[in-house]
Amino acid sequence: MHINQEPIIATSYIARLGDEKNRCFLSKKSLFIKYKGRLEQFDLSDIQELNFKHKLLLLPLILGGILAPFALLALLKDLGNPWLLLSGMVLGILLIYYGYDGTPTLSIATKVKEFDFFIKKPTPNLLAFSKYARQIFTFGEKGSFFYLKVTNDLAEEHESKAQLTFSDQCRLSYYDEVFRKKNEYFVFDPLLLGKHFELMTEEDKIVPVISGTVSGEYIRIEHS
Repeated sequence: MHINQEPIIATSYIARLGDEKNRCFLSKKSLFIKYKGRLEQFDLSDIQELNFKHKLLLLPLILGGILAPFALLALLKDLGNPWLLLSGMVLGILLIYYGYDGTPTLSIATKVKEFDFFIKKPTPNLLAFSKYARQIFTFGEKGSFFYLKVTNDLAEEHESKAQLTFSDQCRLSYYDEVFRKKNEYFVFDPLLLGKHFELMTEEDKIVPVISGTVSGEYIRIEHS
């Protein structure tokens, strides 16, 4: 898949699975947000923060803040139908509550401004997508890879057979989980692993795993 001639390396629906009008895409240079059918592109070098926040809804707060006191004042001075004024005051209070209660957002802070995309709640897939995107715009190319600590058994198989075999799914690490540790790591590019790489659910989180037999041509070793 390509968008604006850039190969896509990760994607996630913003809320409901299969909702093509609300979806995120990631390349190694850009973050694309398709929200309500409209596509916006953000250069990763311009992004300073990608996070989930809880924002107040200003319009209901302003409307409620105007309606409730005016309705109360009119009610106290007997300036109209008391039931209509009472209803207006209650509606104003409800608007204030609704605005103050706010809503979750997917927020992207750039060097110029902050962009907010309203969501019901961040899904596990969207959380995993945003974590991976943060790896890339924070650490560059190293953030696009996944890592596995070198053990004696794995090192021996890699050296003697030029491959690694995983009988069960093996959890991989993001770059921010390993770069401060003084260890050797196998480095994997998820785009080259094909069926050997997948995301699985672990305690309500989506985590990267590797399985099967991986050829040595797709593996390299680095010191963190």
